[in-house]
Amino acid sequence: MSYVKFIFIKSHPYIEEADNSKMEILGLFLTNEVDDTTFWKDWINNPAYEDTTGNLMFVDKKNNKIIIGHLYTEDWYETVFETTKKQFLEILDRWEELCKQRPREIIITKEGDKVTLEGKN
Repeated sequence: MSYVKFIFIKSHPYIEEADNSKMEILGLFLTNEVDDTTFWKDWINNPAYEDTTGNLMFVDKKNNKIIIGHLYTEDWYETVFETTKKQFLEILDRWEELCKQRPREIIITKEGDKVTLEGKN
């Protein structure tokens, strides 16, 4: 099982630790590129869009997969976080819910293809 853990400082979540670079990629995406989950949900569901970039990360849609990586690496695809479109939408929904609740920490775990987000006070 792999994980990334966030803590809230003031009203913003920050990565506290990640046990591998793929989970850190997911954490960087959520903390740096997701201000509004509506944009990402619309983007995912629009077949006209295949890829996009933000300030720090890129996101690709390949078949039923979402691939997230860091823009500032020599090989963009060397280390990526990959999941299904369905799972990615679930991640966004849960992330939005937890950020509104502002628990002391958020932990995202991934075991196989299953991703779980939980808040702890």
